[in-house]
Amino acid sequence: MTELPENPALTDFQKLIRRLVIERGYDQETVPEVLMLLVEEVGELAKAMNSVFGNFENFKKQFTEAAVTQFGSGWAWLVLDQGKLAITKTPNAVNPLTVGQKALLTCDVWEHAYYLDYQNRRADMVSVFLDHLVNWGFVARNLEIDYG
Repeated sequence: MTELPENPALTDFQKLIRRLVIERGYDQETVPEVLMLLVEEVGELAKAMNSVFGNFENFKKQFTEAAVTQFGSGWAWLVLDQGKLAITKTPNAVNPLTVGQKALLTCDVWEHAYYLDYQNRRADMVSVFLDHLVNWGFVARNLEIDYG
């Protein structure tokens, strides 16, 4: 089975895949093709993130910094900018498409998105978002889609 780089955000996903393979007695030849493709896609995303940010913790720190320092309403983004992953933030309804970047992941930092649960603890909300809510398979597929 494809071995994924260490990545805290993918730990639960990796455990789920391994449990499925072990409990069902699957090997790489019998794991459903869609599942194997997902593992490979997420692995490519992890490699790309590690090459730009060094490791997932650095990515998390930079993404959280962008989200927390976005004054007022807006967004934090993981984008593809001229073929390279980058983190950016935008105010109000602005999105990276307006400057030629491809959006891979976004976190809504408008207060309506988190205030009832987190009040003014935006960094806590972003941590939960990155560790538990992001669908990394979806982000990985966004990396591969050519909108051209």
